Amino acid sequence: MKRAATVFLCGLLSFATTLAQNGGRKPAGASTDAKRAEQMPTAEQVLERYVRAIGGREAIEKVKTWVKKGSFELTDEMVASVEFYEKAPNKFVHLVSFPGGGYFQEGFDGTVAWEKSAQDGLREITGPPMVWIRREADFHREIKLKQLYPIMSFKGKRKVRDIEAYVIEVSPADGKSEFWYFDSQTGLLLRRDDERTGGEDQVIFVTEFGDYREVGGLKVAHTIWRSSPSRWTIKFKEITPNAPVDDLKLSKPASDR
Repeated sequence: MKRAATVFLCGLLSFATTLAQNGGRKPAGASTDAKRAEQMPTAEQVLERYVRAIGGREAIEKVKTWVKKGSFELTDEMVASVEFYEKAPNKFVHLVSFPGGGYFQEGFDGTVAWEKSAQDGLREITGPPMVWIRREADFHREIKLKQLYPIMSFKGKRKVRDIEAYVIEVSPADGKSEFWYFDSQTGLLLRRDDERTGGEDQVIFVTEFGDYREVGGLKVAHTIWRSSPSRWTIKFKEITPNAPVDDLKLSKPASDR
């Protein structure tokens, strides 16, 4: 699962206009009728096909770093630049630079998770959000999904952007259930719904993935859309596997603004 979504910029709620909470845990329209004439796959089979679709275990294990650069669009009038630096086994930093000097950063150095912005300065992330980030930061998580989410079940089919998708529900040992949607033809991930803490509320994050292109032997989503609780789009223009990434760049920054 691509952590760019996935890890996805969770702290950018501070830049969003509103939080829109989804009241239901089950995705509307997902079919659970296991008695259809059409033979449906198991959740495990959907995930195995996903690994093959993006390039396979061997290709995934060959990549040790990702450097991704592009644009972050919060509204038509507010477009920022974005840089992602990710390194095995579990380190990352995401940087968003807004016109006029505003910025947002978030990261995990393998031990400490943090976020920093021009408005609020530096804040260390703890509690349930830290548990979520630690799980997301696993660099080779695509081939570890059964370990990270030991409970999973197939939930039927529904449309995502007019594409027929298989829906599976997965549950980690230490968090909320999530719903993942995979293209029934290609096997690629189209959408992810996960519940996280947003202030004092539990919020459903709806993230979609598209424009898959081959990079370093792997198919990587070059466009990511967030439709809830805030709306934004990331479009990657450069994605480089196995580029040098200094650990110092992934360290928790100084507290000064």
